Amino acid sequence: MVRKCVTSAIITCFVLAKCVGSSDPFIDLNHYLRMPKLFAYDDYDECFNGYSSLDPMYCVVRSVIKPNNRSDLWNLIENFSNDTYRHFRHNHLDRGICLERCRRMLVGLQNDTLQQLYVDKFQIDFAYIMEPAAFENGAEDRSTYGQLINVCVNHELNRSHNLSAYSEIEYCTRPERHINLDLLDLSFIAVSLLLIFLVMASSWFDRQLNLRQHEADHYRKNLACSKTMLLTAFSLKRNWHRLTGQSRDQLNEDLRFFQTIRFLTFCLVVMMHPASWYLATDFQLFTLGMILVVAVVKYPRLKLKLYSLAAAVSIILPALVIYFGEFDGTFIVRLQDQRFYYWYDRMYREVYIPTHTNMGCYLGGIILGAIYYSQRKNHAVGNRAWYLQLLWYTVVPVGFLTMMSNVIFYQNNFEKPSLWMALFYPAMKNSWVLLGAISLYGMIYEYNKLVKDFLSSSFFVPLGRLSYCAYVCHMALLKLVFFGTRETRYFGQMALISSTIMVVILSYAFALILALLLELPVTAIQKYLFAGKLG
Repeated sequence: MVRKCVTSAIITCFVLAKCVGSSDPFIDLNHYLRMPKLFAYDDYDECFNGYSSLDPMYCVVRSVIKPNNRSDLWNLIENFSNDTYRHFRHNHLDRGICLERCRRMLVGLQNDTLQQLYVDKFQIDFAYIMEPAAFENGAEDRSTYGQLINVCVNHELNRSHNLSAYSEIEYCTRPERHINLDLLDLSFIAVSLLLIFLVMASSWFDRQLNLRQHEADHYRKNLACSKTMLLTAFSLKRNWHRLTGQSRDQLNEDLRFFQTIRFLTFCLVVMMHPASWYLATDFQLFTLGMILVVAVVKYPRLKLKLYSLAAAVSIILPALVIYFGEFDGTFIVRLQDQRFYYWYDRMYREVYIPTHTNMGCYLGGIILGAIYYSQRKNHAVGNRAWYLQLLWYTVVPVGFLTMMSNVIFYQNNFEKPSLWMALFYPAMKNSWVLLGAISLYGMIYEYNKLVKDFLSSSFFVPLGRLSYCAYVCHMALLKLVFFGTRETRYFGQMALISSTIMVVILSYAFALILALLLELPVTAIQKYLFAGKLG
């Protein structure tokens, strides 16, 4: 995940910098400003407070400019929009329309004028709007107010740019919304209350045990009685110590830095890849990985063959997907696709997020773990060779150069399907297995003490343990922070950083609650159940 986040960030910055500052300029600013604004929204609060209306409503609208080859401005828009690898489609506009302002704007216009302003839907060869089923009353609002909105958009577009467009309502909001609690809502409330009750009861019971036994480290000790362990599974103080406690055995000392990496990865995910699909993919890869590990342990003589077969599958499957899907040799971060959060991006759905195209990196982690496990008792021999340390220090520059090689796909639209792209994608993607293995290996065996000491800081241990719960929470909080606003926001560097920090803090705050109420208690119950089986 770190590599994907860093790749997207660097490639995006590189492409934008090249477009704006190189000898191949982005576009002359005066020409760019001639085009209609991509985003233009009426004031949300003014819509509901500044106009008196029997039917107050604010609608988000997607507009597609109608082709007009006789217009120089249209030709400029078309040429600029055709470079979908680096540009937004400027023939695809987003508008926020106050319905009452729209009505008043059209007062006094003749019927003939209104009919001329209306544009029927024409052939559109790209995804331009979300399906109405995704929104409450989506289809009804489009049917009722679609024609009015269409005319309003064209009235302003025709007056300002002498262009017209087909407009369609994506969704509308009203000043008051009545939320009806359904069975799922009631079930969530009931489960939440049950968890709170269990935490309170378990914490009280655990405290009574402590008062009777008078042990200083009562909450840190594993209880001898399995039934008592079950009754204290939801104990708040005991789970807090489980979250913040640290083991001093060799395994935890060697791999403590992983908790910091998990935390830093999450921060990058919030900034670059709100991309919760990872949880599902990770779970499926974990299941497949466990099957492979069990098979290797059960049949050690077949270890090499099993790993070789898994490696071949992890390379062949992505290559086949790339070739027969006619995809590029790398995942293209198109600006236009980000407008729909890759909802309509085929490569995102079929290559970037599926389990079978992400098997290689996960397999590399399993193999690295097996190597560490076999060498954990032989700490001083063979793992600090000078050539390994040299390789470790070259990981960052080699990784950067590897990422930069992807820029060729932003500058060229190669003919597809292509055999070399089918080979390039898995080779480049799985090269990160080697780079990652070298990097982690050097961390484990302390090739740079300063780096490992920082990454092994005890401060990051509980944050790393909370990362899974933070993943579960962060999407809702991203929407709240980034989209819970009623005005157009300018996202400069500082605004993006401050919003990201806010999401990270809120995510970990909710993750702490979720971990103490659910994750850590369930883990304790699992331990009780397994102990019963083994006993």
